Amino acid sequence: MKQKAVLITGASNGIGLCFAELFAKQSHDVILVARSVNKLAEIKEELTSRFKIKVEIVPLDLSIKNAASDLFEVTKKSGFQVTHLINNAGFGDYGLFHQADFTKSEDMMQLNMVCLAQLCRLFSHEMTIAKEGKILNVASVAAFNPGPEMALYFATKAFVLSLSEALHEELEPYGISVTALCPGPTETGFVAAANLQNSRFFKQKMPTAKKIAQFGYDALEKNKALAIPGFLNNIQVFLLRLTPRGLVRKLTGKILKMK
Repeated sequence: MKQKAVLITGASNGIGLCFAELFAKQSHDVILVARSVNKLAEIKEELTSRFKIKVEIVPLDLSIKNAASDLFEVTKKSGFQVTHLINNAGFGDYGLFHQADFTKSEDMMQLNMVCLAQLCRLFSHEMTIAKEGKILNVASVAAFNPGPEMALYFATKAFVLSLSEALHEELEPYGISVTALCPGPTETGFVAAANLQNSRFFKQKMPTAKKIAQFGYDALEKNKALAIPGFLNNIQVFLLRLTPRGLVRKLTGKILKMK
């Protein structure tokens, strides 16, 4: 009989690491995926010591083509049945689209969209056979509107949201739930990695990664299709539906501009 486990991508820090701790606390064995083998090894030692669970680490750059299928094969050979898939890995970049380093842009699309979709496809197929499973995809409030000067990042998160909501309906008859977690700005390494330290949008007080992960975990357990943390984020998403698209574009561009 295969050993059940939770697979978490982008698990070495931020929301991914907080998800790992949440599932470990509930006595779930976990498979942690990130690029840094040293960081993963430290997390493995801590989680096994604190929670007496089994932790499998997979150092892998998911922005590389075919990384999703490689990861799937690793889990198969290790004898795991992935009952929960947490697609957290992703990154953003700030700047005008026509001036962007397109190699970095391709990596973003590969990680944020292609790899996520491939992992959903591979593991949801296994889940339909087992007739159990849960998938959480980390999208963003950015998914609900275009983002001038972060055009590609906003577009990738719109993809994640749309795919997740559709899969929620497709997989429900098989006993599988799919949740799109759509946080706003959060205290993680995202701001620095995306060169957003001077953006007006990210000067506001931000919730912790732990708080966002807990919100997502609770939503996943309740089989919610959409999880938007925070009252203001929910108001923002509601107002976006009522606001003319042209005005949304201009306002978002102004908010994202650097000081």
